[in-house]
Amino acid sequence: TGATKFRSAAQASVNAAKSARSEAASPIYKQAFRRQRQGNLPKINTDALKTKISNMVKQFDPEGQVATNLTRALNKITSAGGDPQKLPLAKIEIDQTIDAFGEGAVGNTTKRFLSGVVKDLSDDLVKQSPSYRAARSEFIRLSPEVNRVSESIIGKIAKTGDDQLKNISSK
Repeated sequence: TGATKFRSAAQASVNAAKSARSEAASPIYKQAFRRQRQGNLPKINTDALKTKISNMVKQFDPEGQVATNLTRALNKITSAGGDPQKLPLAKIEIDQTIDAFGEGAVGNTTKRFLSGVVKDLSDDLVKQSPSYRAARSEFIRLSPEVNRVSESIIGKIAKTGDDQLKNISSK
């Protein structure tokens, strides 16, 4: 149980850094969303991005993995309707597709195209929403500390599997 407790403590350290970053950026994101609900922020124009994605889909087999995932991303962006609160959630879902591993993982080509979609969507949000830009800047400003903890030995231990954990704990 000592090894498991050690890994749990390492995971708690990484999660604490992530929570601190979220707590600092969250009020700024919430303010942006509140301003949008009050009608103080215009919708985000994603027409150019949707056209770009539609053109990318045409390059691939409609039944293939790349086209299927690009179409799914396009549908998420379209269903958000330019809402500055829903578009970041669409971005998160696309990011989750990119980051998936194992059975639900996508290939490198699919990841490359989806990463381009995420970048373009983020750029649209930052360019068209000053509130989102401020929140994103704060999140980015605090990210090096999270990255430092995640990439340290503590972060590596937090990601270690049970079989490797026993070897590390004995050392």
